Amino acid sequence: MQTITGKFKHGLKIGEVIHTAFEMREADVEDMMEAEMEAAQVGGGAHTPILFNAQMMLRQLVKVTAADGSEFAGPFTTNMLKRLKPADYRALREKQGELDELGEA
Repeated sequence: MQTITGKFKHGLKIGEVIHTAFEMREADVEDMMEAEMEAAQVGGGAHTPILFNAQMMLRQLVKVTAADGSEFAGPFTTNMLKRLKPADYRALREKQGELDELGEA
């Protein structure tokens, strides 16, 4: 399964550690189905792109890395993503798009 790395502009804070980089893997159909079901539980679904894509991110994130090299490999939660700045959410979305393109090759 392919993975891709990226950088956060502001970082993802987990506990007291701010993680500045991330690695994501390509999605599969199971990820899509689970993300849609999870989003539906809070009134969303594939028709609510922020909720759906956030659920996809939770499944696709492999790990996040701090400046000191420490890593967190999950599990990732919705509450973690809720604390992201919009620029960091967009960084994750851009990498999701790149992974989608790689999977189409």
